[in-house]
Amino acid sequence: EHRVLSGIAKAGFPAPVPVALCEDPAVNDYPFYVMNYCEGVIIAESVPAGFADEPPQRRKIGHALVETLVQLHAIDYNAVGLGEFGRPEGYLERQVRRWSEQWDRSETRPIKELPELIRRLRNSIPNSPAPTIVHGDYRLGNMMLDATNPGRVVAVLDWEMATLGDPLSDLGYTLGYWGEATDPPEYIALNATSAATALPGFLTRAELVAEYARLSGRDVSSIEWYEIFARYKLAVIVEGIHARFLAGETVGEGFEGLGARCEALIGGAFAATERAADPRLRGIA
Repeated sequence: EHRVLSGIAKAGFPAPVPVALCEDPAVNDYPFYVMNYCEGVIIAESVPAGFADEPPQRRKIGHALVETLVQLHAIDYNAVGLGEFGRPEGYLERQVRRWSEQWDRSETRPIKELPELIRRLRNSIPNSPAPTIVHGDYRLGNMMLDATNPGRVVAVLDWEMATLGDPLSDLGYTLGYWGEATDPPEYIALNATSAATALPGFLTRAELVAEYARLSGRDVSSIEWYEIFARYKLAVIVEGIHARFLAGETVGEGFEGLGARCEALIGGAFAATERAADPRLRGIA
């Protein structure tokens, strides 16, 4: 995190600026860093009362999210000292493999659609555009917005999954969390912030994709793969938390429903492959 934040700070990207790094565990048991304080509004599960109350303000949030993502992907990573930050070649193949291996480590029971879902994702990996800095967890819940101007991003947070890779993976991940008014209630219930973005004024997923394509100039014709993969990735993360809950390692309210949520995410991702334009995602080729 310290390394990527130090790099993007040189490009003026909205994120916390590192102040100091201490790698001596004798000081605080573990290496740690200090960053500057940022103040703003985070839409974690709902839009806070009194913030972005009107549809035009919510529309600005959607545009700001896309504009900030395009800004991140436009950073010359070599120029800001991040040329060796990751291995962009084969990024998507490694992602599919990594998360399937993570599932194997976390699995608490078989889910019938999962093996075929993984097979379809593996057999339909799209050709990646030129690599960029990738946040890895880019979504509305990781953005801090100006309390008086919802259309201004104060900071993008949580950079522990950042690397160099396929920029469309960030867009797909955003879509995986983004609900809209026409979504069924069971879909809205799967993800934090989905209910918030289903409010009047927020861009639809199709509008997010179109705006990203317009501003970045990238081909987004394969975006369905990235969105489906994002749902699968989220399911694996949820299964990991569910496994720790069953083992008594994660304690608290709200964890008891994660197993059902994981199954719903897998089912939704598989259903999306059945509707996909790419026949490989439908399992035909």
